[in-house]
Amino acid sequence: MHSETNKGFTLIEISLVLVIIGLLLGGVLKGSEMIENAKINRVTSDQEEVRAILYAFQDRYGALPGDFDRADETLNLDGTNGNGNHIIEGDWYGSDGESRMMWMHLRAAGFISGNTTSSTQPRNSFDGIIGVETNAFGMTGHVICMSNIPRDVVIGLTTKHDNGETDDGQIRAGDSETGSEPISELDSERVNVCFAE
Repeated sequence: MHSETNKGFTLIEISLVLVIIGLLLGGVLKGSEMIENAKINRVTSDQEEVRAILYAFQDRYGALPGDFDRADETLNLDGTNGNGNHIIEGDWYGSDGESRMMWMHLRAAGFISGNTTSSTQPRNSFDGIIGVETNAFGMTGHVICMSNIPRDVVIGLTTKHDNGETDDGQIRAGDSETGSEPISELDSERVNVCFAE
């Protein structure tokens, strides 16, 4: 007679499989957290780089780019003088004004690369535009704004670097170019975000 033995998994084998599954899930979750932090850091880095360039230009020339009232003679840029009132006038997303001339001034001074006669705005890490305006989004001072930023990145930015709100504080977001709203009221998956000084 031949007896059959029951073959199954031992408690040790099941425990080992559960430990492996736990390690894999932990690695996936940690990896997604690292990716999210990298996205937040890219936007923060873009903003800090623009702010550093603004201050470096101001240190060298004693004026803000775009607002520089001697740009024609100092930078050899005919017809691009600002009014010298220490305000970057014009909308950060607009097609004219000092907020657009500033990119020509920065290129002519060698702070950013590109054609010195172009006022094309640089792109951020999410392929949106970067702009600067004085007193934008209800904030005072020189405000750096970016378009096309994912909502989850904005939530991470405000949580990590500000008060967690998108309509108040030093970091604000909105669907439109000019207003800031609570993140729960934003309709699109990509929004504009602005950083105060």
